Amino acid sequence: MEDESEFHLFTRCHLARSCWDTVGNVDYNSSNSLLDWLELNFNTKADNDLCLLISICWKIWEARNEKIWNQKIFNASHICLSAANLLSEWNTANLPMNFSRIPATLTKWTSPPTLMYKLNVDAALDINNKRMGFGFALRDSTGALVAARSAPYFRLFMPNEAEAMGVKEALKWVKSMNMDNLQVESDCLQVINGINSDLTISSFDLILNDVRKLASCFTNICFLFVKRSANRVAHILAREALSLSECSDCYSVPFPSIARALSMDLT
Repeated sequence: MEDESEFHLFTRCHLARSCWDTVGNVDYNSSNSLLDWLELNFNTKADNDLCLLISICWKIWEARNEKIWNQKIFNASHICLSAANLLSEWNTANLPMNFSRIPATLTKWTSPPTLMYKLNVDAALDINNKRMGFGFALRDSTGALVAARSAPYFRLFMPNEAEAMGVKEALKWVKSMNMDNLQVESDCLQVINGINSDLTISSFDLILNDVRKLASCFTNICFLFVKRSANRVAHILAREALSLSECSDCYSVPFPSIARALSMDLT
């Protein structure tokens, strides 16, 4: 049995290698020391991929401590998702607030302009059961609920991919109702920035391309970043979707679970 060292922990043990296989394109065979391995990655990887690699290393270290001290065992999928979530939260917290697409006032839900509809979208993850939930809330310019949906999804993606997939599924839902003139709001800044640009953003760019294609079907549509406090209704719907076996919709008359949040948005 090989003695534990940092090099073994991050490149040689089965759990670490499962993590790197999950992420893909991480060479753990060519280096003979931790310093060599880090230097290889720092010299060959893009900044986004390197940040994810470092985040996974941190989560591997946490998993190692949880196993030793608390007898808890985490698999590679859990570690990679936790790392991606950590990185997403760090990026959001450290983005400059003078970015032109980030209205500083969108901390509270506001009604869309006359003749427009506002579509709030959120995603929730259930790592243990390997599933996701999406929440969509469509309201008119008076703030009245037009329709809402809690949608379960029986696969598990990285957090940013889940948020992008939620926007994609929400647009498909609204398109099926033959509605137009949309303001789409999400509390995932990286998704909104990605939709509004042509940049390649890590592995979820293919989903963003699907979102852009769907958006082209609408005559009038825009995408906005909002704080979680302005996205409460969609958040509740997404959390509820985690316990559903199929989509649940309401029209005009809201689910009891979101009635209070809808009322609070209008005060």
